[in-house]
Amino acid sequence: ALDGFFGGTQPVLRAYVAAISLPNMALLKLRMTVLFASMQAGNFALSPIAGVVSQFGLHWPWYVALGVAVLVGLYVALFFKNADQLKRAVEPEIGTVEPSEAHGAGTMQDEKTPYSQKSIQEGPPIKDKILWVMLLAWYCIFQTISALTLLLPLLLEFESFGLKDPESVEKSRAKLASTTSLVMIPHGIANLVVSTVGFLIVSALIGERWTMRLGATIASAILCLYGFCSQEVWQLILIHGCSGIGIGLMVPAIMPALQRYTAAAYPKQSAQASALPLFGMQLGQIIGPMMFSAIIGEEQERLLMNIAWLVAGISFFLGAMLMDLCFTLIAQHPVSKRMDLTDEQLQTMLETNAKDEEVFINEMCKLTRSMLTKGSAEHRGVILWSGVAQRFIERAIRNSIPQLRETPQEHLEDVAAWISKVGTKEDMDWFQRKFPNIKLPGAMEP
Repeated sequence: ALDGFFGGTQPVLRAYVAAISLPNMALLKLRMTVLFASMQAGNFALSPIAGVVSQFGLHWPWYVALGVAVLVGLYVALFFKNADQLKRAVEPEIGTVEPSEAHGAGTMQDEKTPYSQKSIQEGPPIKDKILWVMLLAWYCIFQTISALTLLLPLLLEFESFGLKDPESVEKSRAKLASTTSLVMIPHGIANLVVSTVGFLIVSALIGERWTMRLGATIASAILCLYGFCSQEVWQLILIHGCSGIGIGLMVPAIMPALQRYTAAAYPKQSAQASALPLFGMQLGQIIGPMMFSAIIGEEQERLLMNIAWLVAGISFFLGAMLMDLCFTLIAQHPVSKRMDLTDEQLQTMLETNAKDEEVFINEMCKLTRSMLTKGSAEHRGVILWSGVAQRFIERAIRNSIPQLRETPQEHLEDVAAWISKVGTKEDMDWFQRKFPNIKLPGAMEP
């Protein structure tokens, strides 16, 4: 219970990584991949230490874990800095926007606000259906991870593995602990190598999403084979290593994409948005052991053990399908357009508190309809039963936005000419500060 009480570090840590990495999406992807790979692979690759220490007594691994926790606490206290402090130290000019000279209609920017805190979403993260689908996906996946924690030692207790010492229960437990640690090694090594190197190679060939699907298929199939295809320790080592390959291909495609979504959709509530799906992890780790224990029963028959592993594989595959559904929903969400922007475009969008293109277009369509509809709050009193009036209004709307050239220099020159004709003084001042190399028509030389 105490361990769970302090279980909120992961969503905070992921939100922290997003805060110090955005708007550089490539950097965010790299850091999230390394973060998750080191966390997952470290759990397995360093487990042999527990096996060695357990030879001196099954209570000693807990003391080692305590010592590591104390060292981590000291490290955090001495070296960890808040994201805003770190960004100010590295990029002192990024993070705030110059306030406008006047507040009111027509200003380009009407308040000084950290650009990383502009949100696209309305309402709290708990109302986001994408986050709830993520929660279900993580529940199914980590329900299976709990199977690795629970079922692997129980599987090794069967006679075919030859680990039981009929003369000493203590020796049997020590052998079981050390063998479990040994089996973890190939999984951790495969996970670490594939998630950091293999993933980059495969995703360059077939894309990240198909790499995730490939890894999920491999891991799901291997999980179903744990019970049916392992009678000796070497077989279990081989199977466990193959499952590390599948997970190593799957995870790096998931974490950066989901963190990008939560960071873009909920910049001010990134930790909360990250915590909701991670609640599914905790739920899976709570319910999973109880469910698999019920399947195995007290007799621990081999057939029931095989069925438990089959259920674990199916649960993992279901979680992968739900995760794939998340990718589809994110691609259809307005925030996905923000994710496709370049770093410079995203920074400008966030600095100026811009709405997403589709949202802005829809609002302008509603505004135009309201201006032309009798009885609405924005109605301008125009007469629409006259063809002459209709054609005049159509021409006025067409001419209100000039045709802008596409090349960057020419585009800015056309915008400058447009602002000089219809823009306010605040608009002109903002543009001149932002693009001092572009001269506004009619502006006096300094």
